[in-house]
Amino acid sequence: MSSVTINGQAAQFKHAEEHELVITPPMPIPNQLPFTIVVDYAGAEPDTAGNGWTYSPSGGAFAAGEPHSATTWYPINDTPLDKATFTVHATVPNGWDVASNGIRTSDLPLDPDHHVVTWEERDPIIGYLSTIAIDKFTRLEQTTSDGTPLESFFAPGAAQNKQTLEQNLPKVIDFEEQLYGKYPFTSGGGIYVDTNLQFSLETQTRPTYAPWTDLDTLVHENAHQWWGDSMSVQTWRDVCLNECFASYTADILWPERIDGKDSDKLYLDTLARYEKQHRDIWSIPLYDPGAGKEFTTVYSRGPLFLHALRRTIADDDVFFTAIRDFNENHRNANASIPEFRDFIQSRTPQDLTGFFDAWLNGTTKPADQYLYPGSLHNHAAPQDLNAQSLPDQADWPYGVGDRKDRR
Repeated sequence: MSSVTINGQAAQFKHAEEHELVITPPMPIPNQLPFTIVVDYAGAEPDTAGNGWTYSPSGGAFAAGEPHSATTWYPINDTPLDKATFTVHATVPNGWDVASNGIRTSDLPLDPDHHVVTWEERDPIIGYLSTIAIDKFTRLEQTTSDGTPLESFFAPGAAQNKQTLEQNLPKVIDFEEQLYGKYPFTSGGGIYVDTNLQFSLETQTRPTYAPWTDLDTLVHENAHQWWGDSMSVQTWRDVCLNECFASYTADILWPERIDGKDSDKLYLDTLARYEKQHRDIWSIPLYDPGAGKEFTTVYSRGPLFLHALRRTIADDDVFFTAIRDFNENHRNANASIPEFRDFIQSRTPQDLTGFFDAWLNGTTKPADQYLYPGSLHNHAAPQDLNAQSLPDQADWPYGVGDRKDRR
């Protein structure tokens, strides 16, 4: 880092702890008045690890990772609570393209060999959801049924995914609007990289997709536009609000509503599969799972929790209206698991204290009254079911797994 200015004047600065930059203004900043900080810095070259600023096989690069990828390519107050609008200007050689969040507002020549591309995300965004990708992309433009523009980008080695996106993205967003309300941003789409990533990521408006992306992943990452992007967590203890809902949407609601599957059977077969594989999905709680364990049981225990909650409430109108209202009430803001508990409790006369404690905070398998509520009560215990009947659609990124990691 070479310099920092505030409103054009040089300021002192120093590094503190692992991620902090402390800036001392040359004079006091008047309260309530805007100011501009410019940080002149240079970073390390991209790597190929897929955690932040990453090289592509074609020679391009992109930024994606969770929770701290933004720090690999620009200075940021890297906390979910600090949302801001976002503009990026990228100067690239002619023949190379740039994808980012929001809407591309300009693409102008700079000199005979370079052009400058500008993207603007006018809705608030948090750091790990911001992205930039530079490559020799093929573009695809679409719209949803209500006219929201969808612009997607395919790296040279990712063309095999174009048909999946072309056929299904508008349908996926229309489906999720029926569940959670109007799409929360002014644009959508996707960035399909050809790097051997172990994850796909819900970068805001335009998720970043690994080469192994399938329809299930498309549903999952776009559900995050409501759960995680528009409505974001207060702290990483609340990560179930992101991943439990995205996984429930892809693993149970889409198969139920679009493919005509029995959602109760999906739930019970999933439990049966865990029993057969002797997988422990209970020792790590969904709320406050602990540092380094955030992205574990939220993908497995998480969608089961939401289906059990739905069956406990035993009224789909109440359940889906409540979760849609909760999400809308926190649009462009942050939410926590305790707030979610209180909100859902306010919509039903049933006392959900024991249920929430068992599913969200417990570190053992919930009691049968919470594991088999409502219409699940009369079904056989999972060990009596045919575990082989579970469709290969759930996401197991840790432990015994069938699928790679959908963040």
